[in-house]
Amino acid sequence: TGWGTTERAEKVNLGALPPDIPDDVILAQLAERAFTIDAGQSATWTLTLINGGPLVATMVVSVAGLDDRWVDISPPTINLNEGERASVTVTISPPRLPSSRAGNHHFAILVTSPDYPGHVHQLGATLTLNPFYDFAISDLSPRQQTVGWRKRTGVASIAIANRGNSEAAFRVSGEDDQRGCSFEFQPPGELASLARQADVRVQPEEVLPLPVRITPNRRMFIGLRKTMYALTITAQPLDGQQAARSVLGQLYNAPLIGPWLILLLLLLLGLLVVVIFRPWIGTFTVSRAAINEGETTRLSWQASPFAEVRLEPNPGVPLQSQGSLEVSPKDTTQYRLYAENLLSRLLPPLAVQPAVTEVVVNPLIPVINQFDVDRKEVVVGESVIVYWDVVGADNLVLTTNGAPDAIPSSQHVGQRVVRLEADTTFGLQASNRHASIPRSVTVRVKQPTPTPMPTPAIIIFDVNPKVITQGQEVRIDWQVLGVNEVQISGILGANTFPPQGSINQSPQQTTIYVLSAGIGDARVSRQWEVRVNPAPPPPQPPTIVFFTASPNEVVRGGAQAAAVSLVWSVLTPTTNIQLSGPSLGAPIDNLPEQGNITLSVDRNTLFVLTAFNGDLKTSRTVDVRVLEPTPTPPPTPTPFPPPRIVFLRVEDGSGNVLLPTGPDAYQVLYNSVVRLSWQVEGASLNVQLYRDGSPLGGQPATGSSAPVNVTRATRFQLEASNPGGTANAFVTIDLLPRPAPPPPFNVNLVNETPAAVTIQWDYDFANVGNISGFRIYRAPIGSTSFQLVAAEYPVGSAPVLNAFTRSWTDAAAPVCGQAYYVVAAWVDTYGAPQETAAGSPSVATQPCSSGTP
Repeated sequence: TGWGTTERAEKVNLGALPPDIPDDVILAQLAERAFTIDAGQSATWTLTLINGGPLVATMVVSVAGLDDRWVDISPPTINLNEGERASVTVTISPPRLPSSRAGNHHFAILVTSPDYPGHVHQLGATLTLNPFYDFAISDLSPRQQTVGWRKRTGVASIAIANRGNSEAAFRVSGEDDQRGCSFEFQPPGELASLARQADVRVQPEEVLPLPVRITPNRRMFIGLRKTMYALTITAQPLDGQQAARSVLGQLYNAPLIGPWLILLLLLLLGLLVVVIFRPWIGTFTVSRAAINEGETTRLSWQASPFAEVRLEPNPGVPLQSQGSLEVSPKDTTQYRLYAENLLSRLLPPLAVQPAVTEVVVNPLIPVINQFDVDRKEVVVGESVIVYWDVVGADNLVLTTNGAPDAIPSSQHVGQRVVRLEADTTFGLQASNRHASIPRSVTVRVKQPTPTPMPTPAIIIFDVNPKVITQGQEVRIDWQVLGVNEVQISGILGANTFPPQGSINQSPQQTTIYVLSAGIGDARVSRQWEVRVNPAPPPPQPPTIVFFTASPNEVVRGGAQAAAVSLVWSVLTPTTNIQLSGPSLGAPIDNLPEQGNITLSVDRNTLFVLTAFNGDLKTSRTVDVRVLEPTPTPPPTPTPFPPPRIVFLRVEDGSGNVLLPTGPDAYQVLYNSVVRLSWQVEGASLNVQLYRDGSPLGGQPATGSSAPVNVTRATRFQLEASNPGGTANAFVTIDLLPRPAPPPPFNVNLVNETPAAVTIQWDYDFANVGNISGFRIYRAPIGSTSFQLVAAEYPVGSAPVLNAFTRSWTDAAAPVCGQAYYVVAAWVDTYGAPQETAAGSPSVATQPCSSGTP
């Protein structure tokens, strides 16, 4: 492996001289291999290039192992004809900076060409940099400090920066003008301190911090002022011809007892007592400042541990200096937190103001969401349903013509069935301590009029499911009021049934079930259509796409007679694939659907390939003719080795290689675009490509096929041959099954008016990518002739319903008396558009009034 194969080689220093890697096509010569210079100077190498290949080539010169900013290549690229030579100058100019380290810098000069992929010529060289020296020393930090009885030693530090390009040694020493202090240095990495002076070594670009401990030789017990020492720290370079550098500082030695110490201690003691024992309130908060009546909130506080804490209004429990309390006020309340102790009572200015917080309570007003009857006009003796929905009430009273009936709290959402003999007014009174809300409704009671027969009412008539496959069942449910029997057409064996019931049917074709009840003008009817899809087709025999023998004519005892290749491809479904023939003896079972086998023949023979699907089967035969050998001179050794198929792979339309799902097997979606790519090695090649046994023509040794749209299971064969033999490779591409996505749900109607209504629905977000949009069907209530009114494609003037649409407004006035259902549209494995089951539930608008056309 050459040095140029490492991606970061040009950015790192090589630890050793890289080896020369010659090349037989790209030729390079380097006159000099090593230079020694100072940092800031330049070294120049002359590189001679020769194009030893058969092409006009662009030569690219690069340097690996040095900082790119040091290197200048002139020119970096050059075009050479076959056999032509040229010179390239490589100049290396390391700057006079610490980063230009002294010593040997090994590097590699690389010559490559895009016209000769995989060819590189590498030459190793060395640049040696001489050392230079420079340094700086920081001020003493801190420059002034004070020590005394509690702080016996002062600690300061200096920093020495090495601005040269090689390691430098320094001797650091310290002294004061009165010779009254001792100095100790703590070099990094040393366990023990060094007295008076220390020798340290600093790397290039390194800033070395050096702590200094300064200790006065005498300590003062009593004194009127501090003793001052003038300090000097000196750094002397031990390498090169550089002068020493010094920094100055001051150290003050304070006595233990001074004139103001006692006074200060007394003042601090008094201040400490006040600070510690003075009452204080740190926080007083409420978790929820606004609540509804009946809800709770939490008061939290933190106060002085030396104070007595009380809360007004008084909760009746003792309080700690820090804690919380859950409260549930009935009205808006202001809470005050007090913190007191003996100190605040003796010195009132030290008392702390109480902390205040307020909890706003929103009163709960009773709400009558609904109070009504199912019919506002009935005949004497009939019953009505009174229903209500009330929240927030402590008391609920239902009155019937003034007669009260208290409703328990468990039935604030409920209903009553009441038989009426005269006009009746129902009243509902919802109350609590804040308000009383009344509501009333009146039902008119008419005397019965002679009629031939009351109009029947179809309460339920439904058929589910409405789309089935032959052989499946549907359930028919019905309930009709006002009749003794009903008629249902479309049911085999009977058409008269009781007014309520259910039955299962298994229609063999699309059927309309019609329910009718009543006599004459009082007759009502309703119908549903059940769409019956044909049953799946019966099992089909397998299809043998191809079955061939290669070669199909051989000479007895020859090399080809010992290696006859049988190749086949069978389309699923299959339960067994069998190969038989007179020369085989026992048949060979359980062969793969696509495969090949090599056999030896010594006489004319017949091979039979049989594919089974249960009791169904398909056969295909192939003959192999064996010729008698004729005397021929011994064959001369062939100069051609047999061909080798390096790879045969499948790529998508963007050129990405697909991963196989099994040996030579791939799976893609319907109508996916794929192409095959391959590489074959060998001389005098004849490369052929087959699809399902059909030849696609001669191919290059390295290439790819034209794009293919996969709409069915497909078998590809790549055959490479030359005088040395034949090689085959196979690829099978199957279609991925696509599961049906779920239907919409939570279908409902909103904003319903006589002129328009909006249908809303929800859909599983995880399946949005599996559908193309939604479709809405509409029909008059009672009709089964639903019409498509909106879809994932334009339908009239309706907007397109894509996969992210969740509502649609029907403005085809009037919209009363209409039924709707919603489905999701998707595309199956073979690209055919499909629909999911109807979303639940189906919805309908209010019936049209008598005046609506």
